[in-house]
Amino acid sequence: MLDIAFRTMPEVTARVAAGLMLLPGRRMAVRPEERPVMDRARTTTVDAGRHRIRVHRWGDGERRVLLVHGWSGRAAQFAALVSRLQPGATVIAFDAPAHGASRGMTADIGMWIEAIRVLDEAVGGFDLVVGHSFGGLAVRRASLAGLVHGRIVSIAAPPSTDAVMKAYAAQAGLPDAVASGTNDALARRLGPVMASIAMDRSRPAAGTAAALLVVHDDADRAVPPVAADAVVAHWPGPSALLRTTGRGHNGILAAPDVLDAVVAFAAAPAEPAAASPRG
Repeated sequence: MLDIAFRTMPEVTARVAAGLMLLPGRRMAVRPEERPVMDRARTTTVDAGRHRIRVHRWGDGERRVLLVHGWSGRAAQFAALVSRLQPGATVIAFDAPAHGASRGMTADIGMWIEAIRVLDEAVGGFDLVVGHSFGGLAVRRASLAGLVHGRIVSIAAPPSTDAVMKAYAAQAGLPDAVASGTNDALARRLGPVMASIAMDRSRPAAGTAAALLVVHDDADRAVPPVAADAVVAHWPGPSALLRTTGRGHNGILAAPDVLDAVVAFAAAPAEPAAASPRG
């Protein structure tokens, strides 16, 4: 239907497509194995721009870690990683608007980035920020914009917002022109400042970005494994790539080898380019 409408009403169709894309759908439930970790969290509600989000916190250690879930996900997906990181660390995760325990009906990448910014300022800067899927994209964009300064782990994440739009259009059977129009509609929704941060319109010079660990599974059906190569190739800072096999898009978050790699990456000495003074 939308592909037919686009031929006669392209701008209206692009706005409709963008609106549909902002609906996360059914909320993911907390799995039984995740419940004990979530029950140990100190959960509060935080103002993040125009929205209020539920924020979960474990521990009071010196190392500060932020975990950022993806589209249609929730903080509980990081339960296994929380258990591995929490000794000696302060671990924080949030449910984005319209996700998990946070209210709302729609969401966009700007809401993720704003939440990341607000929480980073609240704790005085994170040493490590881990993002999964759409959350990994948001974390990288926030880092490149200087909103966070710690090391970055991007797990099963798309390479760009443009890639997300094209994948959405392809899944819906829409022509590439709709994806382009949807990009424009989203940019108008975000506003010029957030759009420049979120939509791949700026990138710092090579060697100036934080250290990045990219993790992707060869059996990922949600985000093609080739996305990892694109992320590494375009990252203007030190980066490393870990490939796994048979974990899938969500199962990768509890894979022992992935947990080991993230913990080791968090403990490694920081490169000068990734260092930042505490506020």
